[in-house]
Amino acid sequence: MVADLTTRLEQAMGRIADLEARLKTSPANSSKPPSSDGLAKPAPKSLRSRSGRGPGRPKGQDGITLQRFADADVVRHVPTVCAGSPSA
Repeated sequence: MVADLTTRLEQAMGRIADLEARLKTSPANSSKPPSSDGLAKPAPKSLRSRSGRGPGRPKGQDGITLQRFADADVVRHVPTVCAGSPSA
């Protein structure tokens, strides 16, 4: 009777160890698909690091603006055949 209980206890302890090992697996450390995470997914982390530079041109640098022309060349393009009219 004691030998039978000892055997059953060893089997139960082995099963508990297997179940605990299964709980510790995640898609990051096993072949489980990411969809098996459920709602407890970790937040995505960017691999990009900050450069320390701000957006735009450096401070103190002169801006560059295109100059306006008083007499600009204007070319009007008019289609010779309208796509909406029936052709003969």
